[in-house]
Amino acid sequence: MEEVARKIIIEKKYSKYLDRYDNEALNLLLDTYNRQIDKEKDLDKADDVYPHTVFLDRGIIDVQAYSKHLIGYTPKEILNTPVKRYGIILALERLPLINDGLRRETEEEAKIIHQKIIQAYIDAGYTPEIIPVMSIKERLKYILEKINEIEHKATDKLSCDSCEKTLAGV
Repeated sequence: MEEVARKIIIEKKYSKYLDRYDNEALNLLLDTYNRQIDKEKDLDKADDVYPHTVFLDRGIIDVQAYSKHLIGYTPKEILNTPVKRYGIILALERLPLINDGLRRETEEEAKIIHQKIIQAYIDAGYTPEIIPVMSIKERLKYILEKINEIEHKATDKLSCDSCEKTLAGV
């Protein structure tokens, strides 16, 4: 799924969204949050069509991290949201920043934001899987192996749980 904030920035032409602590930054965060919530609600509907794996470029927790970075706090509307539990968090190690004209952060600021996002997921109870820098093909293979490994662990646990329940009933 595409990144919500990028789409909003293009549509609404936020001119100074990285000027910290201003209303425009707050409006961008709230717009991003609301659209991300809608996208994630759509995932529930998509379960019938795509019953297995869906990749999100960003999640609600990213908005929490960006809030702390841009305005110094997380607005209560964003902070108090029950977040859908994601199956796995993949944190790709950063590549060098390419200025695309939409985002104006420096290389140093991009590193800080990246760390805040990872920390926000840790604070939310996740253990992000760090995906090292490598070729696209190698990263894809690595990601698929990680997903397979996690799904295998989950299947083994389910099998063990049902075995224990079966044995307990004997």
